[in-house]
Amino acid sequence: MFECMAKFGILELTKVFMFKTLWNVSGGGVSKVRPKHYMTLLQLIIGANSFADFIVKTEKPGSVWTRVSEWDSIHEGVLDKELRAVGKIADSRASVKSLHMFMARLYKLGGLLPDPDAFEQTFRRRWST
Repeated sequence: MFECMAKFGILELTKVFMFKTLWNVSGGGVSKVRPKHYMTLLQLIIGANSFADFIVKTEKPGSVWTRVSEWDSIHEGVLDKELRAVGKIADSRASVKSLHMFMARLYKLGGLLPDPDAFEQTFRRRWST
């Protein structure tokens, strides 16, 4: 299965993609993981003799895939944060028409906030083609 996955291109992470689109910067996350790193991860999985072997390989100096054994708890924390944010949007009685304003706030850069209307138009064009 992983060999099959390694044959295809991998998209940029969502936050990185959004920052490139909105701000023309390569930021938007602390992980610094890019699509080429996922190809490396797939090769580590394919070449590992066991899960323990895989963990050892990911922990080598210079690897962007450290802390693999902690991924589950990290992922749970991120999901909890995102679900709380969705809950706040729902509690605020936001309409679909104002959703772009909440989305724009998620991708502020320093003290700068994307213009919500420009944000909506940027992605409306991208998704309508």
